[in-house]
Amino acid sequence: MKKAFIKLHIAIVLAGFTGIFGKLITLNEGLLAWYRICLAAILLAIILAVTKKLKSVTFREFGRISLAGCLLGCIGCFFMAVSNIPTFR
Repeated sequence: MKKAFIKLHIAIVLAGFTGIFGKLITLNEGLLAWYRICLAAILLAIILAVTKKLKSVTFREFGRISLAGCLLGCIGCFFMAVSNIPTFR
């Protein structure tokens, strides 16, 4: 129960600082999305390597992983396209 409260408090502190983090970030939306995708991929690879769940993949699994990567790439391109749309006031 104590661990759950500690995790809850950490989550609340991080959620509270998101506004401050948003003010400190000077990157545009597209570049920020690409950095987040790369960071997530690196962290996932590290977690899988540490837990020894990283194994060789079959051709079918490789296809599924590639499809997921393409979808993530489309999301990055979407954020880059949206950041270039002029606003009308």
